[in-house]
Amino acid sequence: MLTDHHRLDLVEQEDRALTDIAVSLEELIITWKRLLETSTPVQPTMDQTDQLVTRMITPLNQLVDAHIQIDIEMKHEGDRLLGRARLIALTLALILALVIAVTYVLATRHISHPLMTLATTADRIAHLDLSAAFEPSPTRDEVGILAASLTSMLSSLRERGSALMRKTKELEVFTYSIAHDLKGPLREIEGFSSLLEKHFAESGDLQVKHHIDIIRKPSLRLTHMIDALLKYSRLERQELPRTQFNLLEMINQLVCERPTSPDGITPTITVDLQFSHLYGEPASIRQAFTNLLDNAIKFSRHSPAPKIRISGRQVETGWMISICDNGIGFDPAQADKLFGLFERLHPAKEYEGTGVGLAIVKMVMEKHGGQVWAESYPGEGTTFYLAFPYSQEAISFQQSAKTPS
Repeated sequence: MLTDHHRLDLVEQEDRALTDIAVSLEELIITWKRLLETSTPVQPTMDQTDQLVTRMITPLNQLVDAHIQIDIEMKHEGDRLLGRARLIALTLALILALVIAVTYVLATRHISHPLMTLATTADRIAHLDLSAAFEPSPTRDEVGILAASLTSMLSSLRERGSALMRKTKELEVFTYSIAHDLKGPLREIEGFSSLLEKHFAESGDLQVKHHIDIIRKPSLRLTHMIDALLKYSRLERQELPRTQFNLLEMINQLVCERPTSPDGITPTITVDLQFSHLYGEPASIRQAFTNLLDNAIKFSRHSPAPKIRISGRQVETGWMISICDNGIGFDPAQADKLFGLFERLHPAKEYEGTGVGLAIVKMVMEKHGGQVWAESYPGEGTTFYLAFPYSQEAISFQQSAKTPS
C-alpha cells in the first residue's frame, strides 16, 4: 500500500532530480555560451559539456524511475481501491438480499400465511361448513384483529345456524302436523260429499248436485295444494345426488303418459333433442318436466290445433332445453310473478292448478345450479327455457363415459 511516508520520499526524489536537471541545464547553457563566444574550439570546454550532459542524464533517469515507481504504486493503489469498492458493493448487495429475504419470511409468516389460512377457512364457511375454525393469531396487528373479528362472527353464525336449524325442524314438524290435520277433515268432506252425490244421484236434483260440487271441488283443490306444498317442502330440504341419465327416453315416456283431453283435442307434441343424456338428479328433473309439460297442455287446450315443441341443444356453457306451446300466453310484465309460490296469473276457475308447479321447477333448476325463465306475449304462446350448466363432475363423467374400456 502506498503510505504517506513513501509518497513523500518519491516526491522528494522527484524534486531533487528536477533540481539537479535544472542546475545541469543552467551550467550547460553557460558552457555553450562560452563556447560560442570563443572563436577557436576549446577542448576543456567540450569535456566540461560532456560532463554536464552526463550529470543531467543521471537525474533524468532518476526522474523517470521516480515517475515509473509512482505509476506502479498508483496502479496498485487503484487496484486496491477497486477491489475495496467491489467488496463494499458485494457486501451491500448481500445485506440488501438478506433484508429482502428476512422481509419476505416475516411477511409470509405474519401476513401472507395467516391471510391464506383465514381465506381458506372463510371459503369453507361460505360452503356451509360451520365446523371450520379460525386459528387464533398470537399478534394484535391488523391480521390478529381480523382473525378475532372473524372468530366472533363465526361464533355468532353458529349460534344463529343452530337456532335456525331448531326452528326449521320445528317448522317441518308443524308443517306435517298441519298438513295431516287438514287432510283428515278434507278426506271426510270428500267422502261424505261422495256419499251425498250417490244418495241424490237418482233424484236428479241439479241444485243439490251443484251444491255437492261446490263442496267437493274446493276440498279436492285444497288437498292438491297441501300435497304440492309438502312436495315443495321435501324438495327444498332434499340433497340431490347427480348422475348421467337418458333425458330423451324420459321425455318420450312423459309424452306417452299424458292423458287424452276430455274434449278430444290432443296436442301435437314434437321432441327434438340434439343430445340424449343429461347430468343431474333424474327424479327432480322428471318432476320439473312433468310440471312444464302439463302446464303447456293446460294453457294450450283452447287453441284450435294445440302444438307443443320440446327442443334442446348443447351450448358453450351447458345444456339448453326449451318447451314451447301455442297457448294463451301471458303479459311479459308479469314474468317475475310466474315462479312465485302460490302465484297465479289466471283465475283458478278457468285453469286449475295449485300455484306450486312452477315454483318447484325453479327450485329444481337452482339446486342444479341452472336457470329457468319464460318468454311470452298474450295470445302468442309461451316458451320456457331451462339452462343446465356444465360442472366439473359432469365433464369428468362424460370423459370417463367416452373412454373405451
